[in-house]
Amino acid sequence: MLTVTVVFCGRVGMQSSVLQDDGGSSKVNPAEAQMLMRVVVDLVRRGGISPTDVGIVTPYAAQVFRYTWCLPS
Repeated sequence: MLTVTVVFCGRVGMQSSVLQDDGGSSKVNPAEAQMLMRVVVDLVRRGGISPTDVGIVTPYAAQVFRYTWCLPS
């Protein structure tokens, strides 16, 4: 039996600091990346979820890079 867990993270009340990457069209939000990484780390440490079972969806390449940079090794 396949069990799927989905977590949606809202940004209500969060400081919005969207930055443009050096290339021009991609965007990154450092505060959002940090919040999301705290959620992912908590799911892995307390929720017993494997890091390979976590997927993060974002339309911005700069945000993907930020998530990769924020993840602990």
